[in-house]
Amino acid sequence: MTKSDASARLPWRWSAFAAVCVMVILFPFYWMVVAAFREESALLAYPPQLWPTDLAPGLFWRVFSTTNVGTWLRNTALVATVATLAVVPIAAITAYALSRFRGRSVSLAALLIVVTQMMPAVLLLVPYFIIFRELGLLDGLGGLILANFAWTLPVTAWLMRSAFDGVPTELEEAAMVDGCGRFGALWRIAVPLAMPGLVASAVFAFISSWDEYFFARTLISDSANWVVSVGLGSFSGDYATSWQKVMAVATISTLPPAILFLFVQRAFVENVSAGGVKG
Repeated sequence: MTKSDASARLPWRWSAFAAVCVMVILFPFYWMVVAAFREESALLAYPPQLWPTDLAPGLFWRVFSTTNVGTWLRNTALVATVATLAVVPIAAITAYALSRFRGRSVSLAALLIVVTQMMPAVLLLVPYFIIFRELGLLDGLGGLILANFAWTLPVTAWLMRSAFDGVPTELEEAAMVDGCGRFGALWRIAVPLAMPGLVASAVFAFISSWDEYFFARTLISDSANWVVSVGLGSFSGDYATSWQKVMAVATISTLPPAILFLFVQRAFVENVSAGGVKG
């Protein structure tokens, strides 16, 4: 085989390697969906059937009548949406200040943001519980929204800072020379140009609030206020676990973030294309 033949075959090898990697990554999601449509006995059979033929859609839809998954989804959507809407504007202003201003106070604030992300969420459970108990916010969605807001705000602001760093300061300076104020330059120049990064940060905040478990399990005890992550944990008993229900609810709860990501991914492409056309 000549050197040219080897170079011609190289793309095919990389394509095959990429295909294998994609299959390995997607297999857990495939198995989750398959398990959501099978009986418990079939899930525990050995050897497992990778291509089962005994799928029963009725088992999947029965989860809605035998569990409170509808309530869990509604509570999760409410908590994640409100927390994200509260985080985005404050994080955007904070990120803009970190990106544009210099000084010891700004450097200290940036350092504190990084330090907060070095601590696992479990370390904050006891302080959060005590504070929320004194404020009367336990066992309510309002307290859970506040907890998710406080936890996702630092990292969201840090991600948005990178988006503002990519916006040339000369454009804002030119706008301010023409009579635009600092907030006007932020709203009319910086925010539109940094929009893809801001949207990505907002999606991160939404998914973080959607998947959060520790705060929800600690601050909420009433089953009527459970979110999906806590509801999934309730299927695990002392002697048995209903894996079919676990997989069915996991499949349902995965769809909203996945659909949102696909929608935002399309928005990314449209923003980048629009920026390239406008110059």
